[in-house]
Amino acid sequence: MDTNDICEHLKNDGVIVYPTDTLYALGALAFYHEKAIMKVFELKRMQPKVLSVAFPDFATARKYADVPHEFSHIFPAPLTVIAHSYSRWNHVTLHDKMAIRIPANDTALELLRECGPMTATSANIHNGPNLTLQEIKETFGDEVLIVDGEEPKYMQPSTIVDVVEGKVVRAGAYPVHQIPRHTERRERNPSGLPYPMDEILR
Repeated sequence: MDTNDICEHLKNDGVIVYPTDTLYALGALAFYHEKAIMKVFELKRMQPKVLSVAFPDFATARKYADVPHEFSHIFPAPLTVIAHSYSRWNHVTLHDKMAIRIPANDTALELLRECGPMTATSANIHNGPNLTLQEIKETFGDEVLIVDGEEPKYMQPSTIVDVVEGKVVRAGAYPVHQIPRHTERRERNPSGLPYPMDEILR
């Protein structure tokens, strides 16, 4: 199946499995496709929370969230950056924050360029182990479209850094010591509420 067919599947509220630099991900178009995002939750057997979003490049991500420019020299990378969102979107923002991914995987980046930003939650059952591609096929069957391409390099979750709260939330595939020293606390979100980091998937 070529990229155009994959994009058409996504536009029709379909869900795909695609490789990232860390793990395989369940992908639905992140904006204006809430039906597809709800299907992602169903596939993962979890209650709706908030999902990270993958973008094709730093400039596109900056249209949606206030990602510090220091990270432009790092992305694409196995890193998730939580930053202020410019708008509120169901299931991809919470308390005016968004979790940004720009995966270092050519297959993922081509899909994101052609189809648009997608959810980047890991392709597994919620709180379950990471799955190989064969295990993903056995778990989800024909409920998803599986995209072949460059395989994940790390097979472990991304590192998560919250630039609003000024802290590393989770150590993962990206070396923590290489994260820019942009962990000073940025302006708090308007709600003034704490951000439940366990709700960020991947």
